[in-house]
Amino acid sequence: MYNTPQIKKIDFDALRHLRHYLHAHPELSREEFKTAKHMRNFIVDHCPPDKFVQLAGAGFAVIYKSEAQGQTILIRTELDALPIQETNDDLPYR
Repeated sequence: MYNTPQIKKIDFDALRHLRHYLHAHPELSREEFKTAKHMRNFIVDHCPPDKFVQLAGAGFAVIYKSEAQGQTILIRTELDALPIQETNDDLPYR
């Protein structure tokens, strides 16, 4: 039987913390290994998948299997940073 994820209430505090973490710990393209590890842990903690598939470099795909009929959703993200100095000094997570 498949491990179909259950829809949970969205934890906006956890998402905000994730966004702040990603902004505070940027990694350049093809060097996002800590980011990938952090994202894997976040996914496992919040909605464990049936499978992780390793892609090139630090990339990965998350697969959820279901016997339910209906549409399939694909979400693609880019989490690399640019080597710039931020000017928003007022943000603690910059």
